[in-house]
Amino acid sequence: MRIPTSNAESSSHRRNAVCPENEAIAEGLNELAELLDLKGANPFRVRAYHLGADLVRRLNQPVCEILRRGGRAALLQLPGIGDSLSISIARLAATG
Repeated sequence: MRIPTSNAESSSHRRNAVCPENEAIAEGLNELAELLDLKGANPFRVRAYHLGADLVRRLNQPVCEILRRGGRAALLQLPGIGDSLSISIARLAATG
């Protein structure tokens, strides 16, 4: 396996990687919710992550397609998706 040597090369590699399916992104959001809960985060934030996972599962199109077409701004247009959650969804889509 070749390890990228620069940030530009690394981000090019990520763009060429296969984007995870919505189910995998939703599972990641549920895991983040559980970690937030264990850390004693605000229960409303924990619930928002669980609800975000449910929303991602129900989407009619892949999250990666939404991001490709409209970026994080497109995620913010989805009901219940705020700034923090949109960042987490975009990171999960980019990194799995």
